[in-house]
Amino acid sequence: MAIHKLEDLFIEGQPWPCDTERMAEYRENIHLRDNKFDEIWPDLNRMLREDGKDSLKTWLGYFWKSTIRCMDFMLGKKILIGSSKPDSPEDKAVKEFVAASDFHQTLFETMVDCDSLGDGLLKIYKDAEGKAVLQSNCPMIWNQISEPGNLRRVQYHVLATKFKKGEQSYLKVEIHSKNDIEHRIYELGDSPTKKTHIIGKRLPFADFAEEFPDIQEIETHGLGEFLVIPISNIRTSKDVYGKSSYNDAAKSIAKKLVDRYNQVDRVLDKHSDPNLIGPKGMLELNPITHKPMFRGGGRYFGYKHDPNVPVPDIHYITWDGNLVPAETSIERQIGDLFNELELPPVAMAKDIQGSVVSGTAYRLMLTPLLAKCGRLERSMTPQAKKAIQLAMRYQGTPVDDITIHVQDAMPKIPMEESQRIMNLATSGLFAGEVGTQYLLEELGVPTDKAVEIAVQSGNQQIGMI
Repeated sequence: MAIHKLEDLFIEGQPWPCDTERMAEYRENIHLRDNKFDEIWPDLNRMLREDGKDSLKTWLGYFWKSTIRCMDFMLGKKILIGSSKPDSPEDKAVKEFVAASDFHQTLFETMVDCDSLGDGLLKIYKDAEGKAVLQSNCPMIWNQISEPGNLRRVQYHVLATKFKKGEQSYLKVEIHSKNDIEHRIYELGDSPTKKTHIIGKRLPFADFAEEFPDIQEIETHGLGEFLVIPISNIRTSKDVYGKSSYNDAAKSIAKKLVDRYNQVDRVLDKHSDPNLIGPKGMLELNPITHKPMFRGGGRYFGYKHDPNVPVPDIHYITWDGNLVPAETSIERQIGDLFNELELPPVAMAKDIQGSVVSGTAYRLMLTPLLAKCGRLERSMTPQAKKAIQLAMRYQGTPVDDITIHVQDAMPKIPMEESQRIMNLATSGLFAGEVGTQYLLEELGVPTDKAVEIAVQSGNQQIGMI
């Protein structure tokens, strides 16, 4: 939903939030991410059990696994953030800021939202000491106002959060332009259905000085840039917001999979305890109720025994159900779900148990996941760099020369790596100190040691000449 005028967001009497469809999708995806399927598919309880309870239900957390596996491959190793000139004053300043602001954790939280919700938000603000802080914000509180006819030219970023004062609900609004931040307060009333709120009148911000003592109604920073930096997932030319990796196809497959999985599980549980058949006279009497009782997990089916038959018929009732079609269906649905979530089975240690594969084959099998990581990294890197530059300018320590290098989290196989390095070394393209240093660093040798070894090797070659 595209909004082109700021005041259209806060029309008195209209429901809040106004973009109900996007908010509903956010809530659904958050429940999926948290494995709270009963919040979005309540009819599963009715379909699985007559009493409508889910105490024996098994939840399948493939959505969260797809997100966390992507984060492991993209952000599993520490991101190298600094300046293009190692150990320079700029490099040290950038590294100190990144460490002080816990930027690695903030970026991780933002990219989790980017994958699961479609957008992640980085916000910059100043703490009590005047230092800039980078934090992640959930996109559920975010709206953007774009120019009519140009969705990519954003005029305002709006962050709105609800709070209560006594029994009355209010809306605290931050309106970010490129040079200012305006703070507003609106009353919130209940809608007739009590499921949403209604925008009320705008109130003087000064009346809430006790709730927000350190905030001015208008804050001017003069940076010429927004202090809210969104990182979007897949987005087409008609989309205002990014699209979540939890697409509708994956959700429909997951719902059917959870249903089928638990139905089979329920049948197996139902027949896990053996049932016994025998004469009624063999049952033990309950000393309290004086009624026949059977001690066991299953049931006892009694029949009238003919006393003329010397040996009564006593045997277990066995169940010989055929669950192969259901299990085949489950396997197929798991494969379809993995495809939709771009989660190859090998990333879940599936289909290769007990087998040994080469590094090249392993990487090829991970192609869907690596492609997804590359797509997210392409969106993340420039926005993360921009956020650090703006934050350091905001606190008065500007650094423009910032580099971000995302390390490859793919496990390296020593034998294959050594063979690759040997092939490069013998090709003649990496002769000399610079080439030797590069190859040594590729093998994991620290830079200072690599320089020392490269210089020493070069001197030995000169001495031999």
